[in-house]
Amino acid sequence: MEFSVDIRYQGDDLKYNNGSLIESDNSRLGVLLGERLCLELEKMGATFITGYIVENCEESFYRSLGFRENEGHLVYYINTRPYVTESYEAL
Repeated sequence: MEFSVDIRYQGDDLKYNNGSLIESDNSRLGVLLGERLCLELEKMGATFITGYIVENCEESFYRSLGFRENEGHLVYYINTRPYVTESYEAL
């Protein structure tokens, strides 16, 4: 569902200061966990791993794990979760 690193391990001066995003990885905990997750998925037979990220925020982290932009693809969704506010959806 979601891959995240607690904000206390990300560093200072975060734009969103939201534990659901990986804005920075000063502790390198995210890279260690992300590499392990990808290796485990590959052991299970995964040959295509995707991640939905926040533009202008998480690109460098996911690139550090080897992810590339899936050019020409858009993400569409329906979100009726009662706890999500409009301001959060605007991210």
